[in-house]
Amino acid sequence: MKNLRDAIRAFIDERDLEQFHSPKNLAMTLSVEVAEITEHFQWLNEKQSRNLPPEKLAKVRKKIGDVMKLLAHATISQTMDTYSHVLPDMGGRTAVAMQNALP
Repeated sequence: MKNLRDAIRAFIDERDLEQFHSPKNLAMTLSVEVAEITEHFQWLNEKQSRNLPPEKLAKVRKKIGDVMKLLAHATISQTMDTYSHVLPDMGGRTAVAMQNALP
């Protein structure tokens, strides 16, 4: 996770994107990106949604990557751990394993 955060931080710094990444703008952009993922599944039944054609699956994966980058940047810009909100809701060994895996 640390390597991913470092890579995203470098990407943002190299392009001077911080000036555009307020919590409001990140939330709005995240909403748009998630809607673009949803668009690929609109009108499909369950079976179709689990068996996307390769070209559509590639587009969905790219958009999921975009969402992940936005989430990681939101946590970087607000200096909070990406998964800190998840651990209190997890029980027992899973929470311990997640805590130990995080930098």
